[in-house]
Amino acid sequence: MAVCFEIIEPPPRLAIFGGGYDAAPVAALAKAVGARVIVVDARPGHATRIRFPTADQLLVARPQAAVEALALDGNSLRS
Repeated sequence: MAVCFEIIEPPPRLAIFGGGYDAAPVAALAKAVGARVIVVDARPGHATRIRFPTADQLLVARPQAAVEALALDGNSLRS
């Protein structure tokens, strides 16, 4: 009898801190390669669906509060 196992891990999460103009292409590229994208910015006008249409989550919060709320772990990337 032969047994085959395949480990399927969840996609990596990329938390992008700052919703400036340079973060939009990073978010799009990360999403294109299969990452779960989270954009964090304390400014409500920057963490928007218009600026980041492909992001999985937009969070208006200060960085430290976001780190605690997101419970970033070993499967998380930070930019």
